[in-house]
Amino acid sequence: MNPIGQTLSLPAIYRSVYNKDLNWVENDAGAFTEPDAILLKEIESEYGAPAEMVMKLIDVELAVTGLSRRTGILSKIETVLKQDWGTLEDINQRNTAPEMKNVYQDKLTDLKQRYEDLSS
Repeated sequence: MNPIGQTLSLPAIYRSVYNKDLNWVENDAGAFTEPDAILLKEIESEYGAPAEMVMKLIDVELAVTGLSRRTGILSKIETVLKQDWGTLEDINQRNTAPEMKNVYQDKLTDLKQRYEDLSS
């Protein structure tokens, strides 16, 4: 904290210590911008994949990016896909349409099979 009780960012601390700035990353990977949100809403309307779900899946991917072992990524993806996405009305409508019930489960099964094929 600085003398007036405010928390300083890392760039501000660096600047105060060294009296110079570095080229700090303005937007860290994982933070969605307004254009990202617009694009995800377009994807949602075109393909029916809820934007929030896609954001969560991207977050899962970013969380394991760069790791040498991506242990548990499929279970994390499965957790995201098993959640109810959309409004209550959308969820109720999906639950009453039998052909739509297993869309995400089918995709997950396909992803698991592809992953196992690649691991073999």
